[in-house]
This record gives sequence, structure tokens and C-alpha cells, in this order.
Amino acid sequence: MTCHSKLGETAQNMIGPVLNGLKGRKSGSVPGFNYSDANKNSGIVWDEGTFKEYIRDPKAKIPRTKMVFPGIKNEKEIDDLWSLAVRPVWQEEMSNLGLLHQCGHCSGRLLCREAGEHQFGGT
Repeated sequence: MTCHSKLGETAQNMIGPVLNGLKGRKSGSVPGFNYSDANKNSGIVWDEGTFKEYIRDPKAKIPRTKMVFPGIKNEKEIDDLWSLAVRPVWQEEMSNLGLLHQCGHCSGRLLCREAGEHQFGGT
């Protein structure tokens, strides 16, 4: 996500807006970010389905968006990106402090849909 800041308390608008709190947020509503009129007036409230449609082909979902990105076609990458975008910020902070166990089921990734839950605590 080089166009977007790392998630968490230190996140800031960059080429793209802050992604903290994406789920349930109205499109075009992050304070201080210069959105296109198309994005601000899209009427979109971000949920998993809407995000996945958008990230596959941004200009098809929001014609005249300023986002210069061809989209992601790989479904696993789309799923992983959504999981990352909606992961609670406290998990990011715990991970940064080394207080979140890696999930052994998924080769060390912090997110694992297959396992269904993660272990929390010291490493």
C-alpha cells in the first residue's frame, strides 16, 4: 500500500487517504484529503463487497475517480488487502510492540481466515 500510510495512530493522508476505519465509512469523507467530486458524491459506504468491487477496477466502480490504479485481479490479494484494511488498529499496535503472536497456521501472517482465531499474548 505505497499510496496509503501504514495503519494506526500515526497514519496520515498521502497520495491516498488514511485507511483507518474504512469499514462503514462514507466514501470521500476523510478530513484533509482532496477527493474527486466523483468519489465524494458516489454515495458509497465502504463494506467488504463494495471495497472488493472498487479495488478490482476503481474507475469502473467510481467513474472519474482520481485514483490512478489499474486494480487488483488476484482474489487472494484482494481478500488479504481487505483483511488488512479492517484489522483493528490495536492489533497493529500490539504487533509493533511484539505482543501479538504470529499465526502458525498461515506461515507467520498475522491474519488467517482459515484458522478462525489467533493467539494473543507475549511472544
